Amino acid sequence: MGVMETASTSPNTATDAIHIEPIRVKDLYAFAEDFFAHPEGQVTAPITRLRALAQSKNPNADAHDIGTFVAFDRKKCVGYRGILPMTLQHGENTSKIHWASGLFVLPEYRKQKLGQLLVNRWMAIGDVGATGATDAAIGVFQRCAFHEVGPLNYVAIKLEGLNRVASPFRALQRRAKEKSFLHRLAQSGVDKTDRWFYPSARNRFYEDVAARCDATLKDARYEEVKRLGSHIPVPHSNEPHFHRSLDTINWMLDCHWFSETAQSSTPPCYFSDMRELFRYHAYELHNNDSKPVGFVAMLAQRAQHRSVVKLLDRQLPDDSARQTAFWLAMRLAAEHGVDRIELPIEFEARARQLPTSARILSITDRRYFLNPRSGESPLARVINSLKLDFCDSDLAFY
Repeated sequence: MGVMETASTSPNTATDAIHIEPIRVKDLYAFAEDFFAHPEGQVTAPITRLRALAQSKNPNADAHDIGTFVAFDRKKCVGYRGILPMTLQHGENTSKIHWASGLFVLPEYRKQKLGQLLVNRWMAIGDVGATGATDAAIGVFQRCAFHEVGPLNYVAIKLEGLNRVASPFRALQRRAKEKSFLHRLAQSGVDKTDRWFYPSARNRFYEDVAARCDATLKDARYEEVKRLGSHIPVPHSNEPHFHRSLDTINWMLDCHWFSETAQSSTPPCYFSDMRELFRYHAYELHNNDSKPVGFVAMLAQRAQHRSVVKLLDRQLPDDSARQTAFWLAMRLAAEHGVDRIELPIEFEARARQLPTSARILSITDRRYFLNPRSGESPLARVINSLKLDFCDSDLAFY
């Protein structure tokens, strides 16, 4: 499976060396099957069966592409760096971008620079990028001299803002030091008022939204589909961008990374394979002659009491199509009673027309960290002119 790299461990560990094994995309599922067939001594899994199966079918990946680096202490998995090969479009040409897709190191191995070593291995394979990262990961990227681009702005409708009784507790929570008595007191206040006041406020909001959806979508022409047909027009841009082809969108719709019904992996993966709710919804949009003119794909998910609807891939040729897409997203949010709705920035004006938008709408930004393989790589040549999008990286799959 490739050359293994070793790293010295601290004197407190039971072994003298850790080796890092690259797993190619085409081998991901076989690797996962073998790993779960022999779980003895393992406390964490580097990938779930479901994600391994899905990523092994990635239409953007070539046979030689790496899907993950796994760190072993002898035969024990102690860390991993997931990788998602995708496509960078620049003019008429395409090249590979290797997105970060999950980095994890067991706590007892985190002071041995194992995370840094996994990042180094990832950086060595080509043009790489990451977004939606934690503060700790951002620190690693900055130390490695990654280029920061963006940020990408998008709309976040956060319905917890409907609970006005919690506002002073949230303000105190922002000011108080984490883990302090005041922070704990503020969190208790937020939790209690959310239990008492938030559900009824959210229900009232969605009653209003549902009525607006019915009125707006009454004459709209659309059809929900399992996957998009080859006749569907796909977005095209002359600006350099991270391209999602029709094959990529259908791969996302067909091959879920999470399940509502399967049993959790044993041993568990830090990036779990379970969600209480995880469903994609795709719609073809038609003109008055019933011909397809565009599409929209959305995700509804709930995990650990946090629920969200995301409006993801779309081809919306005019204002009427954008209106239909927006209210389809709002109807989906109302059906599942989610706490958050995330939309590309072009929907800001419509979102501001929602009831109580001043309390629930915010413009959120996402930072990007990119590292070209060399000064002449495709990413290096276009890094200052990239057009960013809400579906960049692996965030469309979560």
